[in-house]
Amino acid sequence: MYLQCWAVMCCNVPQERVFKASGSNNFYMAMLLVILFLSTLPAIYTIVTIPPSFDCGPFSGKNRMFDVIQETLESDFPAWFSKVFSYASNPGLVLPFILLMVLAIYYLQSTSKSYKEANVELKKKLQMQNEENKKKNKKAAQKALMDLEEARKVALESAGHQRNNNASYQGQQGKILQDLMKK
Repeated sequence: MYLQCWAVMCCNVPQERVFKASGSNNFYMAMLLVILFLSTLPAIYTIVTIPPSFDCGPFSGKNRMFDVIQETLESDFPAWFSKVFSYASNPGLVLPFILLMVLAIYYLQSTSKSYKEANVELKKKLQMQNEENKKKNKKAAQKALMDLEEARKVALESAGHQRNNNASYQGQQGKILQDLMKK
């Protein structure tokens, strides 16, 4: 019981910040996230590889859609910043990173929820064991009290018999002494 209490209080600590998500089964939520990741791959491939049409607004005349951001960085910021940002803003790195963050958030939320459920179940189990122990202790105390009462009654009866025996014995000795004195 003490080991379970320690497990509840120390080992199953839920996350401090819980991310809200649907309360459905974890397996199906994981499957939905994997399918979401797989379904975004064609869109990511299209944005990265296919050139936009000639009358596509801000992207017209560009080789790729994300070239607009790179041109703005090259013309408005220092050269080192544009180089670092071009590596960091590559859609092939950013979009998978965002999806991995979503998967990490989902994982943390689901483990936090499972830890909370385990804590609630273990606390209920500990409370039930505590109540059972109280009942057992109460029964044992009542039995001990009854045994003590029986022992007290037996002691009183034996003390009463002993007094009667002592009184009758002293009475017999008194008669014998009187008889001896008369002789």
